[in-house]
Parts: sequence; structure tokens; C-alpha cells
Amino acid sequence: QGGRGSFGLMIKTGPAAGYGATVPGSSLTPSSADAASSGGGPMTGTWTCMGVCNPAAGGNSAITLFKRVA
Repeated sequence: QGGRGSFGLMIKTGPAAGYGATVPGSSLTPSSADAASSGGGPMTGTWTCMGVCNPAAGGNSAITLFKRVA
């Protein structure tokens, strides 16, 4: 699942997150750019949002780049 400093394109569940927000890995699942899950369960650790995502809007709006920080 990648160590600290790893980046991943993820689908986020729960509330929206903006740039710099810290989110638990349990709310992230690896994704492809077309909003399809690329398999695997929820991530572990703590991640920082590197863009903006709004799961309530659906589709690609729930996807952005995240960086693992812990």
C-alpha cells in the first residue's frame, strides 16, 4: 500500500476534501482516472489531498491525487 511519501490516484468516500486536507486511508480506494476502482480494499495510514474531491457529486468528482504522510 505504499510507504510514507507515496502518491496514489484514489476514490474518496465521505465528506468532500480540498487541497491540503488530511484524510484517513480507510476512506480511500485506489482508482483509475475514469472512476473505476482498480481493486484492493481501503488504504491504510494517513493521506493528504493534493487536489479537490467531492464524493457527493459522484463520478470523477470523487477522484483526486493523494500523498501518504503517515
